[in-house]
Amino acid sequence: MHDKVVSLGSRLHYPIVITKLLKKPGESIKKQETIIEYKFTWRRKISDDEWVDETTYTEFDSPAEGTLKEWRIQEGQTIAADMPCMTVEEACGHEVQIQGLCSLCGADMTEINWASEEKDTDRAMINMVHDQTGLMVSPNVAKRAEHDTQKRLLRQRKLSLVVDLDQTIIHACIEPTIGEWQRDPTNPNHEAVKDVKSFQLNDDGPRGLASGCTYYIKLRPGLKEFLEAVSTKYELHVYTMGTRAYALNIARIVDPDKKLFGNRVISRDENGSITAKSLQRLFPVSTDMVVIIDDRADVWPNNRPNLIKVAPYDFFKGIGDINSSFLPKRQDILPSPPKPNGLVPNSDNAIPGEKVSPLDELARMGGGDEASLKVQEEEQEKTLEKQLTDRPLLHMQEELDKEDSEGDGSSSAFHHRQHLLNDDDEELVTLQDHLTDLHAAFYDMYDRRRAERRMSEPTHPPGHTKARRKSQPDDGVDLSLVPDVGDILDELKSSVLSGLVICLSGLVPLGVNIEESEIGMQAQSFGAQVVDSISPRVTHLVVSLARPRTKKVQQAAKIPSIKIVNQNWLADCLSQWRRLDESPYYMPILDADR
Repeated sequence: MHDKVVSLGSRLHYPIVITKLLKKPGESIKKQETIIEYKFTWRRKISDDEWVDETTYTEFDSPAEGTLKEWRIQEGQTIAADMPCMTVEEACGHEVQIQGLCSLCGADMTEINWASEEKDTDRAMINMVHDQTGLMVSPNVAKRAEHDTQKRLLRQRKLSLVVDLDQTIIHACIEPTIGEWQRDPTNPNHEAVKDVKSFQLNDDGPRGLASGCTYYIKLRPGLKEFLEAVSTKYELHVYTMGTRAYALNIARIVDPDKKLFGNRVISRDENGSITAKSLQRLFPVSTDMVVIIDDRADVWPNNRPNLIKVAPYDFFKGIGDINSSFLPKRQDILPSPPKPNGLVPNSDNAIPGEKVSPLDELARMGGGDEASLKVQEEEQEKTLEKQLTDRPLLHMQEELDKEDSEGDGSSSAFHHRQHLLNDDDEELVTLQDHLTDLHAAFYDMYDRRRAERRMSEPTHPPGHTKARRKSQPDDGVDLSLVPDVGDILDELKSSVLSGLVICLSGLVPLGVNIEESEIGMQAQSFGAQVVDSISPRVTHLVVSLARPRTKKVQQAAKIPSIKIVNQNWLADCLSQWRRLDESPYYMPILDADR
């Protein structure tokens, strides 16, 4: 049974006077059945200068069905505005609905009820499952389900870990050159690509030239060991802005036996937003036990405290995130330094003065409709087609081969060839350490709180005759003592660069506030203060390798206390969660600038 408080609604001609209540508590009522008689007074115009008071007697029909539990109004009462009029005990609260039907009683929740201003579908508006957007639950059901999950995780001594796919644990492309290199053992990139996985989406994939293309998937080095290790401390969820078909294919590669992620996979098809990710999509009640790993912080505008940002995995040089068209373009990221061979990889940096794309404009307008989704799909199709037609990886390797032949002056086909692709990423090693430390800190605090609670419980003095309450078995679960993992994460990070005053050069686009820039917010989350001008209080000037000589560099070179380092120093500090020795990162300074 479910108690529902029913209001009179805003449609009535207030003030009204209740003349008769037609039902008694305990009696059954049906929807659209007359249950109240009331009257209201209004003025009728009978001539240009004359009005007369009129009284109308009318009825109120029930918007609910069940057993009348109590009236909250009485006969003769004057009511000036909408207010609760009764409590009805319903046979079903319709708290779980699927595709417009109540899954508990089978009632049609989309049925129009002219006696009610409320929609029955509004009773269950929370979607908290991964793969079924038609299943909706009420706030009460969501709360119970989430609390049950938290209790289970506490008993297992685990947390929840939300894992991004693209450029976090895998890198994807559709460049056909990869398949050719896999089949050619003599190619210098063969060793790096021989374990690349592949699949085709066919009907579920992009349209146009890229239709039926082969997706090549490179797993981040050490991924299997990483996932197996963290799964002992975290329950894993996949959250990607790729399509569901794409996400499931990746999941089959990463977790073929469904032992790690199971069916906990959410894609953009179920996300509810085409511009951002949100933990509330899966954890609508509390995110206190949820951690995120993602190469992008800007797509989690409401959940940054829960995020561990990882260095983007860029195995296929210059390809970037294959699904980046389904997210707003980054306003600022660390610019890629020029390659030794002069090749500069593609970047999705927003360039000052660049024409705003239709997608960005739609996102800025709060886009989330079919029009904006179509723009995104068209943008992705163009990006994918460019990989197929331009073959960027092939051309970059040809440039390297050209340099090799020119460098040794040999025309022999057996001269040493440089390889474009490198399989030397070590990000998951440090990431595993961070997750282990965070897990330990969380449960240390939780255990400490529980111990303090037990110590503070009152005890009976000796000789007290009152019967002692039978103690309940301690199952290690107390939701009221659960700490916020975001607070713990902030505490772990904030000491890394504490006390440093950092100025940035060539790393933040014009017009972007340094404190609100992505790199600026990252540095601040690790305890540093960021400023936009050189002064004696600055401890570090972090310089873009793409722009090594700027006015700020010249100013800082005249202040001996300022350490002038390249962008990799800050990136490595943020990745490793420790302040690194600056010596290997010092920028060469010209004598003329000192």
